[in-house]
Amino acid sequence: MRRFKQVFVIDLLFIVLSSALFLSPKEAHSATLYVGAEEAYQTIQAGIDAAVDGDTVIVRDGTYSGEGNRDISFNGKAITVKSENGPARCIIDGKGKRSGSKGFKFSSGEESGSILSGFMIQGMHFGINCFNSSSPTIMNCTIRKNGIGIYCSDNASPAINNCTIYGNGGGVSSRDSSPTISNCTIFDNIYGIDDIDSYSTISNCAIFDNGNGIVLINSSSTIINCIILGSTWGGVAFADFSFPIVTNCTILNNHAWGIRGDSTSRPVITNSIVRGGYEGAMVLSEAIVTYSCIEGGYEGEGNIDSDPLFFNAASRVVHLMPNSPCIDSGNPDASGLPSTDKDGNPRVVGDRVDMGAFEYCPTCLPTIALGVVDGEATEADLKPGKLAVYRVNGDMSARVRVPYRVKGTAKGGLDYEMLTGKVAIRPGADRIFILITPIDDSLVEGGETVQIKLRPTYWDRDYYKLSEPSVAEVAILDNDKL
Repeated sequence: MRRFKQVFVIDLLFIVLSSALFLSPKEAHSATLYVGAEEAYQTIQAGIDAAVDGDTVIVRDGTYSGEGNRDISFNGKAITVKSENGPARCIIDGKGKRSGSKGFKFSSGEESGSILSGFMIQGMHFGINCFNSSSPTIMNCTIRKNGIGIYCSDNASPAINNCTIYGNGGGVSSRDSSPTISNCTIFDNIYGIDDIDSYSTISNCAIFDNGNGIVLINSSSTIINCIILGSTWGGVAFADFSFPIVTNCTILNNHAWGIRGDSTSRPVITNSIVRGGYEGAMVLSEAIVTYSCIEGGYEGEGNIDSDPLFFNAASRVVHLMPNSPCIDSGNPDASGLPSTDKDGNPRVVGDRVDMGAFEYCPTCLPTIALGVVDGEATEADLKPGKLAVYRVNGDMSARVRVPYRVKGTAKGGLDYEMLTGKVAIRPGADRIFILITPIDDSLVEGGETVQIKLRPTYWDRDYYKLSEPSVAEVAILDNDKL
């Protein structure tokens, strides 16, 4: 019996040791380290320095600045560095764009296993700098008010996913690099995305209210399922031997032009909608344009010049209404297309692919968006402002309940009539209105605002999903004077 026990213990020990030998380095370590004022590591760099491949560094809520919290380097480690509760609660603050400063830098050949997630990065020269053939994963971050939000150079190829990038000089700038930019919201930058000698892949992004949306110089980038709206100058510009591919994009209401290119560049544009610009929707010397809806027309197979019939183009609700001429009007050959549209709905629903970033899908889960119908409420005549909650896609037979949050400088019950915090779209209807009804008081208040943000609960996800935009604002105009 004793011999049996000895053999059993030895065999068990052999199994345990053998299992450990075959574990990957990540599985063998896999520790979690915490950074915070009351933790063992009080700067983010200290937490990273103590980590090894496979570890996770979790950063507690707070604002981090100074040495050890700027110019932060992964030093080539395959680790995850993430905030505990998201970017609104974990801020990396450079306090003023000091020359050359960086929030994070990737320069040691990092690969996709080096993951940065969930930070707000502000006040730096470069919010994030990727160079020296580094290709980290950057996700769920808010990058704002930097000289350049994300700067890629020297053969960098980061994966940038689900980030909000705004208020920078350049949103994402690439030099001799090939980043993948997906599911990002990029707005209010001087340049949304600018590539020089680069090959970016840009997909499922909302790019709006920038000086220029996308600028490509000697670059052959790919742009798929994107909406590019409201640029001060133009939507997309190409120059110096650029050969980009633009597929299933909606490029709308940009001030000067929709797409512009010089005589050395030759973009390939398919299944897209391009409208707006005082110089013209398309200002191109050379292009291959097919199966697209172009304002003013453009020579090419399958092209049309018709009103796309968006739900609310002025408010950027650019889904196609059921009677849109862009439905089932894209290229009959759907090979090579992504499997889904910008909302994640199937890309080809009917006989052919649709034009634009959003596929019309009456059988999908209902998709909800928020638009402005009348953005001003006035105290003088008690005229309400009006927002619309749209059912832009999906099954029309069900009642859809949509809760929302109210913010802004105006106060409910004092400046406007109280709101319920929820609406319901009845069966068969594609919209319901929210009225912001002002209260005429005797106070001199100047302009005030009411902001509505759609806020579905955890349980609502089984009944509908949100699209863009999901936030809208009404201004209340005061009629009282000193």
